[in-house]
Amino acid sequence: LLNYQSVRVIALESVLEFEDKIASPFILGHTLGAEFAITGEYRIENGEFQCGCRLLKLDTHHVIWSERFEGDLAEFDPGGIIANIADRIAAQTADDFGAIARFKNFDCMDKSQGDVTVYDALLRYYDYSISLDPEKFMPTLTALESAVTKAPGNAEVWAGLAIMLMDAIVLGYGETEGFLERSAKAACHAARLSPGSMLPRIARTYSYGLEGKVSCVIKECRGVLQSFYGAGCQDTSHQHAECLWSGIQRPFSLISQADLPGPGFHSQVFR
Repeated sequence: LLNYQSVRVIALESVLEFEDKIASPFILGHTLGAEFAITGEYRIENGEFQCGCRLLKLDTHHVIWSERFEGDLAEFDPGGIIANIADRIAAQTADDFGAIARFKNFDCMDKSQGDVTVYDALLRYYDYSISLDPEKFMPTLTALESAVTKAPGNAEVWAGLAIMLMDAIVLGYGETEGFLERSAKAACHAARLSPGSMLPRIARTYSYGLEGKVSCVIKECRGVLQSFYGAGCQDTSHQHAECLWSGIQRPFSLISQADLPGPGFHSQVFR
């Protein structure tokens, strides 16, 4: 968590003072003046690990984020599992567009379009991408279309716009004439601006999928997997590749559900 400037973390020494003394995270949070706490449980059984985590808003007792992690112990070096899960929890909660940022900037969802900033537009995109709520689709798309004019050099807003346009096609959100061409151009532009970044790579791969370019999709996925398996668990590129691989799976799942661009595409890619 200390790697993320968007949050301030209470020192471990302060927390350890209360070890085995205060069981409730709400009481501990009040004592230390914390606004949020991450809690969870961890279990190893039959060569597999399972970990359930929650992000709590301590003053209201609300759970504002939860996630479950599981996997095969054989895939990790000893001690690497905790580091890997900790990296993923930190990224999903404390990133500039993570659960805490989205919660604390929830009012951006109600802003008029003229008042929406580029950051607000990206917060809207990440909030939509988790829920795929149809009611959030059009306000998010409009915000991103405005954001690319305000920040034409921002790769993430171009990638987010490309993904939204493709979601409209796959999920059948209204009139989508010209969306495939627009999304392909936006995805390519995002990749040119920042070729190694996660969201532009997801957008470009999603675009290849909708256009039926199986060989291009497989090439991109192989690059992701090589990054994933070529880095140790302590390397930040491992976390980046894992997030990217997870992100790519969502559009492929949507493509499969819509049976686009033809039967068997999804299985061809993952085989």
